[in-house]
Amino acid sequence: MLTINGRDVKVAGKVEFGNDKSGPSAIAFTPDGKMALVTMDGESANKIAVLTIDGSKVEYAKRDMNAGIRPYGLD
Repeated sequence: MLTINGRDVKVAGKVEFGNDKSGPSAIAFTPDGKMALVTMDGESANKIAVLTIDGSKVEYAKRDMNAGIRPYGLD
């Protein structure tokens, strides 16, 4: 996770979800900015992880959506 202030970009933390072979690849934010979806196209993942966002706090909602085989892009 990163924070951006003008041209200043800093690492703000790490969000853990899936397993070591999940292969997170694409992310899409909801229009209200309160949630994000992340595709996991790695070995045996085939899911989309749901993240919650509250200001600069981002957490894995411990909910996954089923997807087709090896989802990569997201729109």
